[in-house]
Amino acid sequence: MFAFAEELRGRGAGLRVLSLGGGDVDTSTPMGSMLFTIMAALDDRSADAVLAEWGGSQFGPFKAALAERLVVELAPIRERYLDLHGSPEIDAVLADGAARATTLAAPTLEAAYDALGLMRG
Repeated sequence: MFAFAEELRGRGAGLRVLSLGGGDVDTSTPMGSMLFTIMAALDDRSADAVLAEWGGSQFGPFKAALAERLVVELAPIRERYLDLHGSPEIDAVLADGAARATTLAAPTLEAAYDALGLMRG
């Protein structure tokens, strides 16, 4: 979990943003607007409230705050993913689904091969 958080923090600081205002947070650009919208959604606030807090400041601190907010928001999802990743039960469900999908798709795939004149391999 900590490695993920550190990686996300590092990537947040390195986000490339289009800023026409000398490094200031600029919501008139698509990237600036998107980042403000993401922060507003994560904080359950309006974009205007986020703009009131961050407008006119530098992108660096804003991106760091956004990365921190993402770490907090994604932590439970990441933990659940790690719990399930590589689980024998999940692998069995996926294998069963793949087998059933292969069986169901076989007639359609066979018809497609015939219609296109393709050789089976």
